[in-house]
Amino acid sequence: MTRYAQILSTGRYVPEKVLTNAYFDALFPERDIDAWLVKNVGIKERHIMAEDETTSDL
Repeated sequence: MTRYAQILSTGRYVPEKVLTNAYFDALFPERDIDAWLVKNVGIKERHIMAEDETTSDL
């Protein structure tokens, strides 16, 4: 008996709250965190859950 799986649909949700690299620059003013993250990792900003969101909201 052969079984096949199908992906019928996909979806995604991106939380509205955005955390930019400027946040980390403010935490560590003696270092250029923004430039390092963009150059080495490619991250400019990240979306994080708000205080009133839970993982089931995602």
